[in-house]
Amino acid sequence: MKDTYMYPAIFTADADGYAVEFLDLPGCATCADTEEEALKSAREVLSWHLWDRERSGESIPEPTPVKTLAERLDTEEYIVVVDVFMPAYRNAKKNKATKVTTTIPLWMKTEADHRKLNYSDLLKEAIREKLGDLPRI
Repeated sequence: MKDTYMYPAIFTADADGYAVEFLDLPGCATCADTEEEALKSAREVLSWHLWDRERSGESIPEPTPVKTLAERLDTEEYIVVVDVFMPAYRNAKKNKATKVTTTIPLWMKTEADHRKLNYSDLLKEAIREKLGDLPRI
């Protein structure tokens, strides 16, 4: 796994906006109304795609050199090299919140609501205490 990946993306502009495709990563594509939105969306979809490949153990191909792609472009297409910094993205995925449903006695809920306790915070604190000194990711 690398910390930073850089892949050439083919941007196609037309009356509807921008389409973005990463030829080295089949299925990795996006679109947007503006060029700025397209670049942001390209980074996001590239990060997601690479993270998914890392997680599933799939190989991650080397990017095609830009100069070899330039020969294949149509007039409305152009190349943008999109880079992603994966540690920040991986950490965001690890820290993604998930919903947990639990049951407590009615008297406990009544008193906790009266004291305006935050159930999520209480549950996280209790689980951290039980888990001990595991890293906080």
